[in-house]
Amino acid sequence: MCRCPSQFGRGFGTAGALAGCGLSLPSIDRSAPDPVGLLQFGNGTASARRNRSGDRNLPAGDELPGAEASPIQANLYHHLAQAWQQQRRMGEAIAAYHQAIAIDPSRAEIHYNLGRALHQQGDFTGAINCFQTALRLNPNLAQAWGESGLVWLATGQIDRALQDFRQAIVPDQAFIAAYCDWIRSQPVTEEFEQARFACAEFLIALQTDSQPERSLLQAWLLQILTHWANVLSDYGGEVQLRYAEQLYQYALRLQPQQIHQQIQLYQRLAQCLARQRRFAAAIVTCHLALAIDPQNALIQAELDRVQRSSELARSPNASSCAGLNCEPCLQRMTLKFAPVRLSEGVYQLDSRSPVPADRIDRTVTTIDNGRIWVAPQTSVWRACSAIAVFSAGGERVANLSRSYPGSCRFARRMPHCKFPMRCRRRCG
Repeated sequence: MCRCPSQFGRGFGTAGALAGCGLSLPSIDRSAPDPVGLLQFGNGTASARRNRSGDRNLPAGDELPGAEASPIQANLYHHLAQAWQQQRRMGEAIAAYHQAIAIDPSRAEIHYNLGRALHQQGDFTGAINCFQTALRLNPNLAQAWGESGLVWLATGQIDRALQDFRQAIVPDQAFIAAYCDWIRSQPVTEEFEQARFACAEFLIALQTDSQPERSLLQAWLLQILTHWANVLSDYGGEVQLRYAEQLYQYALRLQPQQIHQQIQLYQRLAQCLARQRRFAAAIVTCHLALAIDPQNALIQAELDRVQRSSELARSPNASSCAGLNCEPCLQRMTLKFAPVRLSEGVYQLDSRSPVPADRIDRTVTTIDNGRIWVAPQTSVWRACSAIAVFSAGGERVANLSRSYPGSCRFARRMPHCKFPMRCRRRCG
């Protein structure tokens, strides 16, 4: 069950929206096409149109060219909205979801996805309304129960959140019981395994006939949120850090009773925000921790580090490419293989469209009496974080050394990379 960190939320099968605790952390679809292309299928279907400012990338509003609205058109707008959402163009995504619902309001999954988009935007009331509509249409939509629980959690309504989490696991109790038994049989030695174990214990507690004490459920949920956030934060990458930030916020909503837990969560949240270059928010987070424990040396040191980083970041081109987690670069690289979607998460690649040979570095370097140092493995899911190459004299050969996620060395040769300056600075 070990998954890539970008897919942690899917690692619990039909425990679904409780993934990782009930947290629906969606995987990133690297092969998402240009959203406008989803609607350009000729006459009789929806199409893109120019608005008054000449922007062709806006979907048709209330107008549907050609034939009358149909479920097929609703499906097209639904896919368009998902494509916009993957590119974090949330305004267009929400508008396209509304268009799909206007055509076919009976699709529970469209209401659910609109709720997720509104949740991401911080519109908790709108998100809850969408999830409730989706659940009226399909009471067995586990993801909607789980996501609804997260919204209640974000608003501090713990009891409502636990009720929805309990509903989320009803359709698949046999599978969940078997999964939890398997997790309990596995060794627990590091953060990733601790997160899975806490998830299993939480799900078991939710399944018990006698209502467990809220404090027990809350304690397991706090462990899940904290461990998963730590794993995602340690792995790094733009998407992973955003989810880690969200999980730390959820954990703080649970109001840990022990002061050291609160301080630790604020410290990890500040580090997560700083790695996203959101230094002002990180500084505020440190001050929130100091309001609890004004003499805490760790938080004061963290605040000093964040302030220094904030000053350094003011220099031009200070930002860096996300390397193996650089979404634009990975998406463009994936599209070179012309993926065809067969089903959820399953694609067929066109072997006739390999990455052009001129974009593959075939240089071979020989270093007499050289040495290679490999960073020790620190977890079951992260085998190596750095490789350093040294000359015979002990000097590190920078252009042959690597750190992971690092920077995408191929990005400077990819014309559509959205961060050319960042990639050239790190990869050149």
